[in-house]
Amino acid sequence: MKIHQIFLFTFILIYLFIAEISPVISAPPPEEVKRIKEESPLHVIGEVISDDLLQDTSQGYPSQLRSMNLNVHEIIKKPDDLDLEPGESLEIVYSYVPSWVPMEGGAKMDMMVGDQIEIWLKKDGHVWRSSLGGETVDHLIYVQPRIEPIPEPFSHWLKRSIEKNMGYIISGGFIIFLLIVLGIAYKMVKI
Repeated sequence: MKIHQIFLFTFILIYLFIAEISPVISAPPPEEVKRIKEESPLHVIGEVISDDLLQDTSQGYPSQLRSMNLNVHEIIKKPDDLDLEPGESLEIVYSYVPSWVPMEGGAKMDMMVGDQIEIWLKKDGHVWRSSLGGETVDHLIYVQPRIEPIPEPFSHWLKRSIEKNMGYIISGGFIIFLLIVLGIAYKMVKI
C-alpha cells in the first residue's frame, strides 16, 4: 500500500510539472492591443468589396492566405508617403481560419464581401496586413448569413452537433430506457 501511494504522489508531481511548463496561448491583454493599435501606421474604415484566395496554407488544420480589397470610406491615420484617398481601394492580405475550427489565442480574421470594418494595418513587405489579426479589426456592419470559404465537413458538423447536444441525447436515452423497463414491469405484473 505504501509503494502505491509513492507512485501516485510521484505521478501527481510529474503531471503538475508538465501542466506548469506547457505553453498557454491566450488572447493578448487589452493594453497590448491598444498599444499596437496606437503604433499602427495605417488606420482606416471601409467596406470589403472583394475577398479572394491567394494560397491554401492548411497544415494540421484548415487555413488560407487571402486577399481582400477594401473600399476606403475614411482615413483616420496614414503614413505621409502613402498615396491613398477616401473612395479608393486598398488591398489587405490576411490569414483565414474557419470559424468552426477551435483555436486558442487572439481573434480570427472573419471577412465577407459587404462587411464594413475599422482596421489598423502595418506594412509587411509590399502588402498591408492587420496589425494583430482579428484583434485589430472592428466590424461596424457584419453581413449575415456568413458563408465560410472553407465549408465545414459533414463529419465534423455531426461530431460537433452530437457533442453540443450530448445532454439531450443522454436524457432521451435514459427516458427510453425507463419506458422499456416500465413496459416490461407492466407486462410482468399483468401476467
